[in-house]
Amino acid sequence: MSTVNPHLFFHTVRYLRPRQVIYRVARALLPFLRLPGPLGPYRLRPRASEPAAEPRNDGFDGSGFTFLNRRLPFSGPERWRQPGADRLWTYNLHAFRFLSGIEPRDGLFLVLDWIEENTDPKGPGWEPYPLSIRIREWIEWVHSNRGLDEAAAHRIVDSIARQTAALEAQIEYHLMGNHLLENAVTLCWAGLSLDGERASQWVRRGLPILREELATQVLPDGAHDERSPMYQALLAEALLRLAGVADKLRSRDAETIGHLSQSAGMNLLGSLTRLVHPDGDYALLNDCALGVAPTCGALMQRFIAGRYPGMENLEARLGTWALADAGYFGWRDGDGTCLVFDSGPIGPDHQPGHGHADALSFELSRRGMRAIADTGVFTYNPCPVRQYDRGTAAHNTIQVDGRDQSELWESFRCARRISIRSAGTGFRDGGLELHGSYGGPGRSGQTVIHTRSIRIEPPVIGFRDELTAPGRHQAVLRVHLAPGLTCSPEPDGWKAAAGSEALARVSGRGFSFDATTTPYHPRFGVEIDRPALSAAFGFHDRLELNWFIHLL
Repeated sequence: MSTVNPHLFFHTVRYLRPRQVIYRVARALLPFLRLPGPLGPYRLRPRASEPAAEPRNDGFDGSGFTFLNRRLPFSGPERWRQPGADRLWTYNLHAFRFLSGIEPRDGLFLVLDWIEENTDPKGPGWEPYPLSIRIREWIEWVHSNRGLDEAAAHRIVDSIARQTAALEAQIEYHLMGNHLLENAVTLCWAGLSLDGERASQWVRRGLPILREELATQVLPDGAHDERSPMYQALLAEALLRLAGVADKLRSRDAETIGHLSQSAGMNLLGSLTRLVHPDGDYALLNDCALGVAPTCGALMQRFIAGRYPGMENLEARLGTWALADAGYFGWRDGDGTCLVFDSGPIGPDHQPGHGHADALSFELSRRGMRAIADTGVFTYNPCPVRQYDRGTAAHNTIQVDGRDQSELWESFRCARRISIRSAGTGFRDGGLELHGSYGGPGRSGQTVIHTRSIRIEPPVIGFRDELTAPGRHQAVLRVHLAPGLTCSPEPDGWKAAAGSEALARVSGRGFSFDATTTPYHPRFGVEIDRPALSAAFGFHDRLELNWFIHLL
């Protein structure tokens, strides 16, 4: 058994909230070992279904499931606990997001088979996160399939009630973050949707959590505090669907839930439009993988189009923008150029599990194509690839002494981490600037300070990096290009091109970049080689670098 480094453990635990610590201890001492018994007759309150933004294209093909770009057969006694499947793959299986995208007869078979086979309270299907997603998907699936056999429908609804009781017994106060908010959404969703003895209790339990978590997790600028576009999109969809459920009912609780979820969902969606490239997909900030959450375009079409005139084209807004509370800033022009700059913290101190050591990194699109991109996410399993994806070397920033900006360990842990000193936008000498600065843990107790300013004067984007750290150090500046581009040397730098179309030239003042190849993980389970540029420097106490991206 591996031993946890006491330094890392201490500097991880000290950021946790007291409630998290208490509930972690409680879960260890009192694990969930017994499923709720029959709860009596329940029925779904009649209403129209509240569908997802877009049907899932992955999932069941008749004999197997594909999640995270990996297909496994669905057969045998272990079909709901596939040997060799990692935890996230299994969560996807038990969450049933795929349900609305498959044939109703296949859906009925899988739902009833799940009820029959999943009777172990220690099984993955009874963990609170997949419970939260599955309960909602089953409720809406039953509403959209009114021709179900009456006995089967009763059995499914009874199971939904038992699952909701199991969720109520396992609310994820030990994790908090998006997990806790998903729990609250589902307690409210089930409480509003079911007519039975404990339904109003679930609303009373979920509504205070919903109110409290929305007040803290949705930042004043509308961004989610874990700073992952993927999770922000999932939460925006969940909240706006919950608002739709509440809108179909007439009660004081439904009105309150509808108002809270509609307002928060719209705020999340509005800020999310800033984190979208011209190709329609999200910037790969922190734990963000494409193909997991609905696209921003799908969310806009589902929840905005025809309801809020003038908001349909929020993604195409030009000029400078700022999500100052999240620490994201950017600029977009009318020629398909988009810059997203990250000068925010790794995440909320009590839950940085989805954060990366990527401060002052950026992504750039040119003529509608990604030109410079962060790395993304390959897996959540604890392994060197997970460590690389979260680490500083995987991002378009500077690494000092081969260390990550924050002390990352295991899959979701973070000990000492950076503190943001300044971030914002402004004009200097007639030009637009984005800027940020952080202080982070260096070697031997030192503090490393990195300041970056990005000056935008098309067709030139100028970068000035300043590093301060006592003593002698090594620094590496990295620029990871998008896959499919070529990178060729020129007298005044390196040219990035898509086929015969030149997009940008990268050059340094007084130094040269070297070309290399790095992995790109735009989707779970997908790795693509792509070109990258790097430059290494030795410095004593202070280093200043000036370099440029010329838009072609």
